[in-house]
Amino acid sequence: LTQQLPEKDRYSHSLRYLNDRIAVMMGGRIAEDIVLNDVTTGAANDIEVATQLARRMVCEWGMSSLGPINFGTKQGEVFLGRDYSQPHQDISQSTAVSVDAEVRIIIETNYERAREILVTHREQLDRIAAALLTHETIDGAEVACIVAGEDLGELRAGREAKRKHQEKSAGPMAPPPRAPEDKPAAVIDALPGLPEPLPQ
Repeated sequence: LTQQLPEKDRYSHSLRYLNDRIAVMMGGRIAEDIVLNDVTTGAANDIEVATQLARRMVCEWGMSSLGPINFGTKQGEVFLGRDYSQPHQDISQSTAVSVDAEVRIIIETNYERAREILVTHREQLDRIAAALLTHETIDGAEVACIVAGEDLGELRAGREAKRKHQEKSAGPMAPPPRAPEDKPAAVIDALPGLPEPLPQ
């Protein structure tokens, strides 16, 4: 499982960013093909999301050779048995074929780009896989460490030493003060300002 965290809030995306996203989504499928000489169903969601993204690039954002034209609008004709998310087809059959061709070009171009990267950096791919088998979970800084050929054990040891140093510098944490009602009765009686206890 790969989780990508945004570095900052984004309100728009560039063409380069979207192409990079699609290439990243193809990475798992390509790694299977390169390493195992086989593919599995594991990349099903990546393929689905990448295809939807490529279609939006063509149909909504004008990021293809078809130009800045919106192909299809969403309409909610539920009473006709349509889903709200189902696009209303207001384009010709020949245009639909052109849209499909552009989507295929975007997917295949980024697939081949990602494949070239993984083939070129096969050694780093194997090192990341070995690290995952050993540590199960690695974060972004650790991936960068592995790709750079550095020792992951040293990075983790340095992090642990830094954490212990920070804890030692902070000193032992004092226990929180106890509320008066938590004090023993004899201590409560000795507190100034309290009325004299009633006679028994």
